Amino acid sequence: TPNPFLLRVVRLHPPAQTVKRSSPIDLRSSQFRYLPTFLHGVTEICSIRADQKGVEFQAKISDRLPRAIQTDEKRLRQVLINLLGNAIKFTPNGCVTFTVEPLDLPTSTESNGAPSCTIRFQVADTGIGMTSDQLEKIFLPFEQVGEVGQRAEGTGLGLTISQRIATLMGSQIQVNSRLGEGSVFWLDIAVPLSREWNEDCLDPSQTKVTGIRGQAPQILIVDDDDNHRSMLAHLLQEIGCRIQEATNGEQGLNLAAEHLPNLMILDLAMPQMDGFEVMANLQADPQLASIPVLVSSASVFEEDRQHSLQAGAKGFLPKPLQIDELLNALRSLLNVDWIYSEPTVSPSPSQQQAPAESEWVVPSQEAVQQLYHLSMMGDISAIESLLKELSEQDRTLIPFTTKISQMAGNFQTGKIRQFLKSFVETEPQ
Repeated sequence: TPNPFLLRVVRLHPPAQTVKRSSPIDLRSSQFRYLPTFLHGVTEICSIRADQKGVEFQAKISDRLPRAIQTDEKRLRQVLINLLGNAIKFTPNGCVTFTVEPLDLPTSTESNGAPSCTIRFQVADTGIGMTSDQLEKIFLPFEQVGEVGQRAEGTGLGLTISQRIATLMGSQIQVNSRLGEGSVFWLDIAVPLSREWNEDCLDPSQTKVTGIRGQAPQILIVDDDDNHRSMLAHLLQEIGCRIQEATNGEQGLNLAAEHLPNLMILDLAMPQMDGFEVMANLQADPQLASIPVLVSSASVFEEDRQHSLQAGAKGFLPKPLQIDELLNALRSLLNVDWIYSEPTVSPSPSQQQAPAESEWVVPSQEAVQQLYHLSMMGDISAIESLLKELSEQDRTLIPFTTKISQMAGNFQTGKIRQFLKSFVETEPQ
C-alpha cells in the first residue's frame, strides 16, 4: 500500500474544500549551499513514488551546474515535485526522465554585479500524452487530462499553482506533448549565483568538524530509509557521536526507553507508526518526554514543520540534510563544542595531485567507469550501493571504497570524479 504521506508530498494538492480563491503566493529568496544536494532530495522522493508504481525513473543531472544559487528553495521544490509527480501519475508504464542542465556559463551579471546562470529543469515521460485541445487548457484551474478512469486524485490545481510560481521566478512552464506518446515539460530559470560560488575559493566542507570536546552525546536515529539512516549514522559516528538506529517508530520508542538518548533524529513518513505518533508517545511518557527531538523530513509543507514543533520537536530540518545545518542544530540542542580541522584553500586543478595508483587496490575498470558515471549523475544512493557491493566482494577494496564513501556522504560528486580520474584508463565522456 503506498505511503499516504509520501503520496501527499508528491501530489502537493490540498483537499478541494480547503482551496482558497486567489490564494497569494510569494517568493522568499534564499541561498542554499549545495544545489546537487537539493536535487538529490527531489529525485529521491520521486524515484520512490515511481518505484511503487513500477515506472522507470531516470535523473540526468549535469556536472556543469553551479554549486550554490539564490532562489526560493521551497517553491522551486514544489514546482519540480509537482511536474515529476504528474509525469509519474500519468505514465502507466515506461519511463520518466528528469534532466537539469545549465543553458549558459555563469558569466553574465545582475545589475548588482552578482553572476547569474540560466538553468533548465525538464521532465519527460512516455505516458498518455495530450491532444492539442488539452494542451490549451492544461494550466487552467481544475483541469486534468485523460479519460475519467485514468485521472489521478487531486484538485487539478497543481499546474496552475506551479505556473504562477514559475511566473514569479521570471520564467514560464512550457510543454510539448503527443497523445499516446508522452509529454515534455520544462522551465528555464535565471538564478543569481551565491557570491561564494567560486571553484578556487575556500570550500566550507574543508573546514570540517573532526570531533567533540567532552563527553560524546548518544543520538537515536529513527528512519525507515536505510540509505539516509546509514549515511547519517556514518557521518555522526565519524565525528564521535554514539549512535543507535531504529527502522520504525515502535522500535524507536523501545530503544529510547532502553538507552535514554541525548537526542532523537526522527523521520515523519514511516509505515505503521509515523513520526507524529512517536512524538505523542514520547510526550505521554514522563521518562521520555525530556528527550529532545529533531525532525528530519522530505516534506515541503510549512504546516508539517509547524505541526512538528507543536507536537514537541525542538527543531525541523528538511531532507536532504545539509551538513552545516545539521551540525548547527546539534550544537544548539546538545550544547556540544565541536573540534574543527584547520581550513585550507582548495588548490587549482593544475595543482592537485591525484593519489598514486600503487597506494590503492582498485576495482575493475567497469566498476570505476560506473562510479564515475554515477557521480556525474549525482546519484548518491547508487554510489553507496555499489561501494557496499564492492567492499563485500573484495575486502582489500575497503580503503578505496571508504575514501569515496566519505565524499559521497558530503555529496561531493565533483571530488569523487577528480579522485577517480587517476584510475580511469580512458576518461568517460
